[in-house]
Amino acid sequence: MSVAEFFPISPTRCRALHCGHYFQQRYLTEKKSDETEGGTRSLALLIGSHEHKVLEIYTKSLLEAKQSGDSEVFDLCFKAVWNEQDLLPEPLYEQVRTGLLSFVENNPIDPDTLWRAEEKMSLDWDLKVVPWESEEVFIRGILDKVDVVGGVKAVITDYKHFLPSESKLRHSYQTKIYPFLLACLPEAHYLETFDVVYHSIQTNRKVRFSCTKTEALSYESQLRHLSKRVARKVANPDYVWKAFPGENCPYCSFVCPLMEHGVPIIRNLEDATTQATQLYAYEREVSRLRQTLGSYLGSTGEKTDIGAGVYIVNESTFFKGLRADRVIEICKEEGLEINKLLKINTDALKKIGSKLKKRITEGGVETTVKRLKFEKKNVEGEGGEES
Repeated sequence: MSVAEFFPISPTRCRALHCGHYFQQRYLTEKKSDETEGGTRSLALLIGSHEHKVLEIYTKSLLEAKQSGDSEVFDLCFKAVWNEQDLLPEPLYEQVRTGLLSFVENNPIDPDTLWRAEEKMSLDWDLKVVPWESEEVFIRGILDKVDVVGGVKAVITDYKHFLPSESKLRHSYQTKIYPFLLACLPEAHYLETFDVVYHSIQTNRKVRFSCTKTEALSYESQLRHLSKRVARKVANPDYVWKAFPGENCPYCSFVCPLMEHGVPIIRNLEDATTQATQLYAYEREVSRLRQTLGSYLGSTGEKTDIGAGVYIVNESTFFKGLRADRVIEICKEEGLEINKLLKINTDALKKIGSKLKKRITEGGVETTVKRLKFEKKNVEGEGGEES
């Protein structure tokens, strides 16, 4: 199959699709190197790139020596990588080193389960392994660390400086590409299940997703469709690559067309400070407007219809002041186990409902509050919303 019929995809390229403009400039036209882009990438991304390189060399060294950890080897690896770069400021040396050293000390490798480190994998359209730079590559990826547990389970670890939201990771092509690549590898034919673990170097937090081999191989049609869809856009000279604010903005080295339309883009710390200052001012103004509007509507009993919805003031009464230990005491008096209450045992609650309510009322303080509420007009099934 000719290259024009499909476009080689990878986790990094798929992430760049969050902004078509960035994707086009990064992979289809400019082809700029990491060195020229370094000046516009955020500090967090520069640190993350450095951490990845150190972990790659360090983990491979431990794998070769069949060790779980070695602080002296770590120091050698860190110094070697640091001396090869000139983008991170020298005063950050000890801060970055200390943070990464703490991470590796808290997460020693298991030489009995570690299978591969920084494993480069590339497949052609027939799902056969081909060289990384081959023109026939259909899909490729680099697996930071792969452990084989129990002989049939692969745990694929992907290191990240900071973790995106769990929802974003779940729907990411990266979560599909890694197990798919490994499931297609002939020498890994014995693997039955795959875990993709995203591990934050900064916070040491992990997010894990699991799938079976059948599920991993089922991603093939989706990935082929994506590759062909991107290829059609690449081949069409009239296609307009859309741009919109996304995760690439902080390190995109190209002028975003959205800026011409007044869409604020954060590209550096100065931009972030400016927008944070504006946000603070807006929030204070919103708070002032809500207070004065609520005061007026609450005293007149009127409603304000602004077309999209209605602002009104609602009164609500509740009891406050009863401590948690009083609720526990009531449960004990009524013979109800507190763990059942915490598990929302409906039948048990009905049993003492009236008594519990009475005791809470007697032990608390009745309070009436007025709240400004915005009720959206019902558009395509949307309901009211409190603000």
